[in-house]
Amino acid sequence: MSDWIKALLKKFVQFINKFVKSIMSLKDMTKPSGTDQSIPYLISPRLGFLDTRRPKLRWNKVKGTTSYTVKIVADSKIIWEQTVKEAEFNSCEDLPLEVGVDYSLIVESDNGRSSEMDSDRSKLKFQLLDKDKIKSLPDDVKKITKLGLTDDEETLELANLYFGQKYGLLAKATEILEQRIAANSQTSEVYVEAGNLYRVVGLYSLAEERYRKALALIKPGIELEEQIIAKAGLAEICTLWGKEKEAAVLMQERNEDLKALSINRQSGAMTEASRARAIARSSCNCQDDLGRPGKSFFFDCDSLLCIGDTL
Repeated sequence: MSDWIKALLKKFVQFINKFVKSIMSLKDMTKPSGTDQSIPYLISPRLGFLDTRRPKLRWNKVKGTTSYTVKIVADSKIIWEQTVKEAEFNSCEDLPLEVGVDYSLIVESDNGRSSEMDSDRSKLKFQLLDKDKIKSLPDDVKKITKLGLTDDEETLELANLYFGQKYGLLAKATEILEQRIAANSQTSEVYVEAGNLYRVVGLYSLAEERYRKALALIKPGIELEEQIIAKAGLAEICTLWGKEKEAAVLMQERNEDLKALSINRQSGAMTEASRARAIARSSCNCQDDLGRPGKSFFFDCDSLLCIGDTL
């Protein structure tokens, strides 16, 4: 066989391999975001802002993988790259991040799988918080830590602060909620808010876990706000999974809970403090491109989870 024919065959085989890989990637992208355990999908950061140039980078651990290549991309250019063995990276040096620039995190496992195969990959970006806000953050945190709240209450207030309109620190809010979960918190709201955060960034498996745990902890008929949000969030995820019957039951229960909440409000059974907190957490307003809400804590104006109208 002549050399030119060998070269032609080699190019043809390379083309076929590339084509098959592309088809497989498209197949992967049909799966809901953050659910394919065979790819190193991103966990943090996925959306929002960072308050440090030394963030913790986390992604899904792929079975059988011995190393990952981690890249930060801006304007389609790789500005930083590192190969690591674990499914997370804690930088000891400042990463080359600048204020006002959209960054994407890409992770590739040594078996050829990539976070780019995740269905929500094009939506995932983050920015560095500006210096003035980074400077003001400790004072705002101190105001909360001085209130003498319980660990769970303080965590919820801090999570609200971090992911609120002023800061948009989604990764930081998730991290402190997960710290309380790791400490075996028995407060349903901690799990509900963690589920909300995971739902916003498209980590549906983790969101489902947190919502189900919340519902197991909730006192029926007492924690109505948490019940409504958890059931609606779980119903949305069940619909995504194709579990229409369970989703329908959850939404029916959610509607009944909404009626009970409305009755409580009309009868005065709902305290002003409880009502104010529910409104602060659930009133509608659209999110911006980085996932930050306006007046709402977590949801866009089409969300099934909104209870603002009832309040």
